[in-house]
Amino acid sequence: MTSNLSALFNNAKKVTLVSVPIKEESENETVEEEIIKPEKKKIKREHEYEDLSIVNDQTVFVGNVPIGCTQKELKKLFSQFGTVKSVRLRNLIPLNPKRGKRLAFIKKEFHPLQKTINAFVRFTDETEAKDATSLNGHLYKEHHLRVDVTHGQHEDAKVIEIKTKQFFFSIVFDYIA
Repeated sequence: MTSNLSALFNNAKKVTLVSVPIKEESENETVEEEIIKPEKKKIKREHEYEDLSIVNDQTVFVGNVPIGCTQKELKKLFSQFGTVKSVRLRNLIPLNPKRGKRLAFIKKEFHPLQKTINAFVRFTDETEAKDATSLNGHLYKEHHLRVDVTHGQHEDAKVIEIKTKQFFFSIVFDYIA
């Protein structure tokens, strides 16, 4: 019997006791009642513990990727240089702005003027990422790929970037050629 109880308590969710003051109508005294609330589990993600400078050195920026290209195709293309950890596609403009970019990618509903997207390919090692830059200028599905290793910015580069940045607001996409 005790082994069943210990197994039950070991598998139970952790809870915290919270005392909440409650006013009774007949008396103006406050009575504290204990309410049991389950504790929220903190999800530990792999990327929270990794050093960003190492991640940046392992990641390759790929520009001018054809709009119909999938993550599997890019993984297959870059796997010749080493083990690909992840492929992230960016800069997708959906046909319907009310829908999300993810749904637009799944249903292949892109804006008609968009022809290319960008991607980030992450390798397991820095040398693999440097080797993958040999695909810079490579013709892939009638597009010349732009491949470069992403590096962390230095403090001087951040200051220069802030001084040279320009922001444009309220630009309608139809007017951009």
